[in-house]
Amino acid sequence: MPVELQAWVGHLLVVGGRAVRIPPPGALAETAPKRAARVREGDVFFILVTAAAETHLPAVFFQEMAQLGADVYFGSSGTITSGLRDTLTTLHHALLEQAERPQLHALALVLRGEELYAARSGRIFAGLRQGETLDCFPTQRSDPLVMNLPPLGSGSAPEIQLGRFTVAPGQTLLLGDASLIDTPDDTLLSALGGATIPAVLDQIKTLAGTQTAASVIHFDAPGGSDPGGAIPQPSVRTPHAPLSRSSKPAAPAPVPAAPVTSSAPAAPAPIAAPVPPAPLPPAPVNEAEKTVLPLESQVVARVDHPAMPETSTPDKAAEIVTPFEPGHVAPFSLDEEPAPPSGSTAPFAPETLDDMAGEQEPMPRGPSPLQQARLTLRRTWRNGLRLTLAAIVGTLDFLTRTLNNVLPQPGQDGKQGISTNVAIATAILIPVVIVVVVLGLTLSDYDRSDFETYLERAQAAHDEAKKLSGENCESVAVRPLWTEALRQAELAAKYRPNDPNVLVIRADAQNYLDC
Repeated sequence: MPVELQAWVGHLLVVGGRAVRIPPPGALAETAPKRAARVREGDVFFILVTAAAETHLPAVFFQEMAQLGADVYFGSSGTITSGLRDTLTTLHHALLEQAERPQLHALALVLRGEELYAARSGRIFAGLRQGETLDCFPTQRSDPLVMNLPPLGSGSAPEIQLGRFTVAPGQTLLLGDASLIDTPDDTLLSALGGATIPAVLDQIKTLAGTQTAASVIHFDAPGGSDPGGAIPQPSVRTPHAPLSRSSKPAAPAPVPAAPVTSSAPAAPAPIAAPVPPAPLPPAPVNEAEKTVLPLESQVVARVDHPAMPETSTPDKAAEIVTPFEPGHVAPFSLDEEPAPPSGSTAPFAPETLDDMAGEQEPMPRGPSPLQQARLTLRRTWRNGLRLTLAAIVGTLDFLTRTLNNVLPQPGQDGKQGISTNVAIATAILIPVVIVVVVLGLTLSDYDRSDFETYLERAQAAHDEAKKLSGENCESVAVRPLWTEALRQAELAAKYRPNDPNVLVIRADAQNYLDC
């Protein structure tokens, strides 16, 4: 029987080198709503979303993206890892729907019993203090090949890394953005050793950069002493079906920030109501195509908020843990305007990040209705060509037998009793018929040749990756081979979706990448 744990949550947001009295807008911790899928009952969902580059985005944008991630997970019905994958994939496609193409780092976690599952994209990490050891996800934080996953919203398909912890009462988990990645393990271990969540946040604050977003989660047995954090509350929104089962939800449109002219601390500006996104038509299912992604240099999200109130001391400010309460996070709906947050110690001001302009890349999909119609037309034409060629061959065979019966046999002198014109016409007709037959057979095998080409490439990459992987999935250098094998198998599956060889290659590649 799984061990039930109680999670306590606290947050840290540093802007311009000062801690502010609100949690990061992209941080969220919730339990399953009343309408969640049965398999999600009892799960606790955590997520931290941060900007991937120096851009200006409204705080409500991060808030709604975090809410969308929670709603998609609680609306999914598969395994925990598939639900986390659906969550980040849906956020990725929602970002691609934006004209400005914003990019985000995201780390989502699910607590079920004593098991904590994690999924990340971009430069973001988690560190768990277990006694006197620090267990990080990913484990090689100093390796740029491991840490520099492309952010959500870049490329045609997201690069998602999965992990799992086994937690116990008294352990503390840190969710940190790019500004904390290079912190030594010993320093993080010491910082996470505080007796309470506010004490841990005070230590993390000394390690933070000029722009930092982090969450601290303390695990304890139910009924234990209050460590100074907040307990995640049930979500008050309606879950969304994942992208694989519904049309793509659109991310909220960025809202321009209200300008601040005074250099002195001023009252926060009211939230500008964001423009609701237009409803999108249902999109076909997209099997995400894995690609080998380039390294990304370390960037820190910059949030300018000159109107944010400072704390009592000019250099350091104490962090106030904001509890998660029903109604604290505004419900998110794809067809309604998001309501401003309520219940915080200070209201959200619409901070912005500079939009990253760029043309929107089309998402790779399965065959469209037009492509399916073309394939059907080509198959019909191919079948007709085969019937025509069969008729020609039968006709030639009939003519040959007829000529053998009609034409006179050679005379005693060895000369054939047919005219020269007939012999010349026959000599010309035979090569022409052979060329037509060969050309027709070549064209009739066009689809099969494409399938075999992709299958051969997928099989070669699969065999090589399996040989190099051995019995484990720990080698990062083999991931590009598994990614290529999965990509070629997806291309082959467009022609023969149920081919057993394609199914085996896809399953092996996906299992390795998930591991």
